Amino acid sequence: EPTLAAFKALADERIPTCFQVKVEFLRGVQFCFERDDADLMLVKDYEPQPTLQTEDLPEIESILCVAPAHALATLTSVRLEDLRQHVELSVQDSSGRRDDPHGFGGERVFHLSGFIAKKQALQMGLGFGWMPAYLVADELRGGSLQELPYAGGSRYRFTPRLVHRSDRPLGRAGRRLVELLRQSAWLPPPA
Repeated sequence: EPTLAAFKALADERIPTCFQVKVEFLRGVQFCFERDDADLMLVKDYEPQPTLQTEDLPEIESILCVAPAHALATLTSVRLEDLRQHVELSVQDSSGRRDDPHGFGGERVFHLSGFIAKKQALQMGLGFGWMPAYLVADELRGGSLQELPYAGGSRYRFTPRLVHRSDRPLGRAGRRLVELLRQSAWLPPPA
């Protein structure tokens, strides 16, 4: 939401620019950033490079979720062996790599096109998976999803980052977008 609000503010300012917004997941974000020679990326994990400059965004919490009708939902404590017997739901990593550090290593993993499809699959009981807390808060409150009592931890936090190239300065629109993101409380003021 803060990103879309920044895009709207930029559009309202009528700064001449052409934006192309692509949504990728996991290592696919950096893969496409490099392949497409993009100017900015919002990314969860990335491989630092000397030509990339980063700014931390506020932390995001992820919750391990399942539908209440799923077999895992009946367990009071879920072990890794329990998870590996069921379908794990993940988002597709467009880089082609399949080494998600938060994966559980089971034999059945369904890679979906995005978090909307993943949430729908979770709600219908297809499997279990990690979801950003802000995307499932209503479903957890309403009971259409529940947090799995996983012995290894059912929550983790990460710090997403805004990354741009230090060897190629941002143009007027890119600089203004970064300012707008800061104003929307996503980013701290520069040091």
